[in-house]
Amino acid sequence: MSQNGGQQILPGAKDPKITGGVNTFNAVGGNMNIYQSERTGMKMLHENISPGAFHNSAERSDPPQCHSGTRTEILCQIMEWIRAPEPQRKLIIWLNGPAGCGKTAIEQTIAEICEQEGRLAAAFFFGRTIARRNDLSRVVATLAFQLLQSFPEIKETLLGVIETDQAIFSRSLEVQAQRLIVAPLVSLRTSSPKAILIDGVDECGPDGEAQARLLRVLGDAAARLQHIPITFFIASRPEAPIRLEFNSEPFQNLTQSIVLDNNYKPDDDIRLYLRYRFAIIHRKQIALGVKFPSEWPSDDAIKRLVAKSSGQFIYASTVVKFMTPKLLFVSIMPHCTTFSWINPGPKIILLTSGKGIASSVNAG
Repeated sequence: MSQNGGQQILPGAKDPKITGGVNTFNAVGGNMNIYQSERTGMKMLHENISPGAFHNSAERSDPPQCHSGTRTEILCQIMEWIRAPEPQRKLIIWLNGPAGCGKTAIEQTIAEICEQEGRLAAAFFFGRTIARRNDLSRVVATLAFQLLQSFPEIKETLLGVIETDQAIFSRSLEVQAQRLIVAPLVSLRTSSPKAILIDGVDECGPDGEAQARLLRVLGDAAARLQHIPITFFIASRPEAPIRLEFNSEPFQNLTQSIVLDNNYKPDDDIRLYLRYRFAIIHRKQIALGVKFPSEWPSDDAIKRLVAKSSGQFIYASTVVKFMTPKLLFVSIMPHCTTFSWINPGPKIILLTSGKGIASSVNAG
């Protein structure tokens, strides 16, 4: 056993253990071994996160992402802003557009690029109908947990806050953000440019007030952390409460807005995506011995599908999803795209509206 000034510690004890705090002391064979156990702060932080909101979570397996060769212009532009040194760096990037235009795919792809380059500080992907991902309760903890991995030097400050105030996760969103995100990060002096990604703000909370509140907290954090090369990349639909926040302080002077419209040539990307996916289906059918037209689908069919997509990737991806090994689309009408089985069976009609996919029904 260890000696201290000639006096034996715990004389006569056999394999004693001293536990408590963050360390375990284990005396074996006269030697004192010290094992690091999980800190209280880390345990509490982990208990309050939403792992499903991570960009690479199992819950979000096979998430939407940009097909290779598509969205190249907008992806390059966003990454240039994220990588840029002062003063070209954008503190906040707001990607907005209607449902189905590909915002989440872009956000996911940016997350993966940032991860590869060591620039992903944290991410949170909201999900309107998914518990722990559709409200504000776990946003700050989830971001703080990832920031701790990205910036190990904030560990003592961050965990110290939690261990000092063990009710921190019951505090207001504003207090949590200030103590768990801003305070730990504000002490950083040097860092390569990184990004914090927030996707689907419009899917957060029961109403616009929750969305506006989240944006105010993020805007305040960005303003307080201007000396640190961190870009907040936010994606959402341009709903009224969200637009109002981005049109007010501090967002007006901090934000670069990107509207997903025809300026980014979505039709070209959708055409490329459809041809690639249909080519895979075609090769599989031939390999299975199915008698398949050599020119399938026709150029006219691709043209009409692109036109019906109206710049919305969700239409194109849904069409591809319906292309099961035995299913072919046979007609594209103004308000519906009809599929039928190669072998006899019911038709499936994909009903559409001006806003994209509405529903699918069986038509026997």
